[in-house]
Amino acid sequence: MEFAFATSSTFGADKITKLTPNNYQIWSQYVMALLQANDLDQLVTGEDQYPPDDSTTKGTHTQTAAQLDWIKRSKKARVLIVLSVSESMLVYTNPSSLNAKRYGIN
Repeated sequence: MEFAFATSSTFGADKITKLTPNNYQIWSQYVMALLQANDLDQLVTGEDQYPPDDSTTKGTHTQTAAQLDWIKRSKKARVLIVLSVSESMLVYTNPSSLNAKRYGIN
């Protein structure tokens, strides 16, 4: 039996119930499945941390390829999460409240 894996184009934030003040438990299950389908779940669980500077970038403002990739994936995860949140809950996804500036996520 062959399995087709979901991607953001077939299983996106538009396919799940948006977060409201009353449905976090169900919403979080859907969002985690969405993030897993897009290989982004470890960013949310904390298993995938912002990569440290390497010896060539220490003390500079240059980011490594690993850091740039992490930022790109973090932005994608944020987009999927924000698109799955109702308007009344958007205030909780504001990057300034998530310390995102530290990682260049705006």
